[in-house]
Amino acid sequence: QEQPDINISVNVNARNLAPTDYEVELHLDAKASSGGKTVFAAELLYAGVFRLENFPQNVLHAAVLIECPRMLFPFARQILAEATRNGGFPPLMLDPIDFAAMYQRRRAAWGFVGGGPGSGIFRSADGGETWSRVAGNGLPTGTLGRVALDFSRSNPSVLYAQIEVGPDKERLV
Repeated sequence: QEQPDINISVNVNARNLAPTDYEVELHLDAKASSGGKTVFAAELLYAGVFRLENFPQNVLHAAVLIECPRMLFPFARQILAEATRNGGFPPLMLDPIDFAAMYQRRRAAWGFVGGGPGSGIFRSADGGETWSRVAGNGLPTGTLGRVALDFSRSNPSVLYAQIEVGPDKERLV
């Protein structure tokens, strides 16, 4: 019997509850498939409330999104391993996660194209196998410049886009 393909996604979200209190969510989504069929799927949302006092403002954002999930991860990892084992599968043991690198990737520009025919917003619905350009819904048409994307920290289902366009391309569709 072949080994299943295991896909794991990790996401970290945080929201401010009070001037020094933050709720940090660690979302783990694991799916194993074999022969095109799902063997198991597990989703875990593990959260903690952290009080961060006496942090310089310039490092507070990084502390919330790096150190807080780093403290949550061992517990979430154990829960996911036990859940898969209790479901009759070998325990799914996640490797340690470098939350600092994850934070840097989240803040960095991806696939920078300085403008031209290849610039735009693209999405994939199959894990990156294929990509399609996002169009309509208020997005400008024609040749675009830089595109910056970021998720809303308070509502991760909201994606913000800042799109550089020339004066002749400022028409919305």
